Amino acid sequence: MCKKSDAAEAIKAVFQLWSNTTSHSVKRLHTDNGGEYMISELQSFLCEQGIVHETSTLHVHQQNGQAEWLNQTLLEKAQSMRLEAYLPDSWWEFAFATATHVYNRTPIKCLKWKTPQEIFTGEKPKISHLHVFGCGAYVYLPNEVCTNKLTLCSELMIFIGYEDNSYRFIRHTQENVIFCSTQAIFDEGHFPRCPSFHPREQTPPGRLIPEIESSAPGPSGVDKPAPTSFPLTPAHPRPFTPPIPSNLLTHSESPSSSPPLTPPKRSSVKIEEVEDIEDEDVKMHSPSPFPSEAGPSQYTPPQVLTVISQK
Repeated sequence: MCKKSDAAEAIKAVFQLWSNTTSHSVKRLHTDNGGEYMISELQSFLCEQGIVHETSTLHVHQQNGQAEWLNQTLLEKAQSMRLEAYLPDSWWEFAFATATHVYNRTPIKCLKWKTPQEIFTGEKPKISHLHVFGCGAYVYLPNEVCTNKLTLCSELMIFIGYEDNSYRFIRHTQENVIFCSTQAIFDEGHFPRCPSFHPREQTPPGRLIPEIESSAPGPSGVDKPAPTSFPLTPAHPRPFTPPIPSNLLTHSESPSSSPPLTPPKRSSVKIEEVEDIEDEDVKMHSPSPFPSEAGPSQYTPPQVLTVISQK
């Protein structure tokens, strides 16, 4: 509804939908004294259907508080979505329609945390089709839309709302033509109308939202993946040694005691007494040397000192 004069036709459509969807009928209509509700067309329709029309006092908005609160809620939702997507003021109609669509699928406390659509139809609504308003989407173009066989099969468009069984887009590169489709890949982090955003050169197929975000864009506008940190693992981990059970320890062993230290081996001096020797002589006895071909790198046993004395 773009004009207030269309209020009568909109009210008739809502009453007809209510009677066809549910088993209840409308008995009373409560509005303010707005001129769009006091026209003869709407008054004659209410009289024919036997519906009582109640109006609030002039300039007393408190008597119509529930409707005023709903208008304020939808206005704030629509404004926040439109400003987030950098959409112009002339697109307010799409923002209000999307805000109403989301509100009807939001649990409300006064309805015992049920959604308005569930109260109206008796079934819980599905929310898997919801996407960010004003984001970019790569929409599939059927053959009837393509000018020739060399035309791209998809096009970047702006998501602006929902239809009964499809999505609604605007072809901002084709004079803002409205386009409806059911096949699209949404990039919810990309807003084509944002002046300071650098679009990606290529969108990976099958990914709706990029998983890696870069703090600084690249020189050509392509996001650089953030460095991935890996846990530090020692190059040579120590082998695991199971502890010794306490029942196998002896009285001299304990888990906290360290093994005894062994002193290094030293060369010993051997003293021998030989009889019938006139002079005291000290000789160095060493084993025969190794063959010359063994080389200097071979091991040489330590020498033994022998002391010979005369009695």
